[in-house]
Amino acid sequence: MQNKKKLLIFGAKGFVGSTLCDYVDRSRYDLIKAVHGKEIDSDSISVDISKADEVKKTVEAVRPDYIINLAGIHSIADTEKDIKNAIDINVCGSVNIMEAIKIYSPNSKLLLIGSSEEYDSKQDLLSESDLLKPRNMYGMTKLWQEYAAELYARMDGVKVICTRSFNHTGINQKTNTVISSFCQQAAEIALGIKEPYLFTGNLDVERDFLDVRDVVAAYIKLLESDINTGIFNVCSGRKIRLSDLLGIIVGFTGKNVEICTDPARVRRNDIPIIVGNNDKLKHAVSWMPNCSLEGTLKEIYELKIKNLIQKMENSNV
Repeated sequence: MQNKKKLLIFGAKGFVGSTLCDYVDRSRYDLIKAVHGKEIDSDSISVDISKADEVKKTVEAVRPDYIINLAGIHSIADTEKDIKNAIDINVCGSVNIMEAIKIYSPNSKLLLIGSSEEYDSKQDLLSESDLLKPRNMYGMTKLWQEYAAELYARMDGVKVICTRSFNHTGINQKTNTVISSFCQQAAEIALGIKEPYLFTGNLDVERDFLDVRDVVAAYIKLLESDINTGIFNVCSGRKIRLSDLLGIIVGFTGKNVEICTDPARVRRNDIPIIVGNNDKLKHAVSWMPNCSLEGTLKEIYELKIKNLIQKMENSNV
C-alpha cells in the first residue's frame, strides 16, 4: 500500500481551505488542518501564523510533504482596516512558514497564494511577466510575500511555488464578497423578503472569475507536479463585466429589479480590467477549469434561496 503524503493546510477552515479539504483524496493524503482562534475543533490544531514559534513547532512536529498557506487577510477592505495586522499575517506569516521549512523540514514543498491585485491594469490578458504595480495595500502584501518567496528559494533552496489567483467564488463564500452579496440580495427579492432594489458598487469593471473548486484543483496539481519554484496565474482567461454578471443573477429571480449604486460599496482605486492568461499553468500541469460561471452563479443563488426558506420555516416553529 502506498504511503500517504502529509499535507499541512494553514487556514483550513476558511472558504478556500474548506473546499480544498473536501477536494483532497483522503486515501492518498493525511490532512493536518491548522486554524486560528475560535475556528479550532477536534479535527484541527491551533496555529497563529504571525507567531514564529508556533509555526516552527508545527512544522517541526509534522514535517509535511506539502504545505499550503491559505491563512491570511483576503480582502482590500479588511487590509485597509488594519494594515499592520495584514502585513503581520500576509507577509510575516508566510516568512515564518518558509523559515520553519528551512530549519526543520527542507524537503517540504510550499504553495503560497498571491493575488491578481499585484498587477497593474491592462487591456489584454495579464501574464506572469507583466508589470506588477499594486493599487492597494492588500496587493502590496501579496507582492512582498512573493519577493520573500523568491529570496528563500534562491538563497536557501526552499521549494516554494507562488500563485497569482484571480477572483474565485463558490457556495460557502462570505456575503460581503461581490457575487455572494448579489445572490443574497437577489434571493431575498425573489422570496419577497426585501423590496426589489439591489445595491451594488461599481458595475463597469471587468473581472476574471473561477469556481473555487477549479482553483483548489489547480493548487493540488501544482503541489503534485515536479515544479519546485515559480509563479503561476490561476484564472479562467475570460473577462466579464460586473453589470453582465449581475444581469445573470437578477434573471434567476424572474422579477423586475432596480439596480442602485451604493457609494459605500464603490472601491477607491478600483482597477478597470483584471483578466488573466492561464497558459503557463495549463501547459505546466495540464489543468483546465471545468465549472461554468453561470452554473456556479445558479448554484450559489439556489443555496441562498434554500437557506432563507429554511430560516423562515424555523422562525415559524
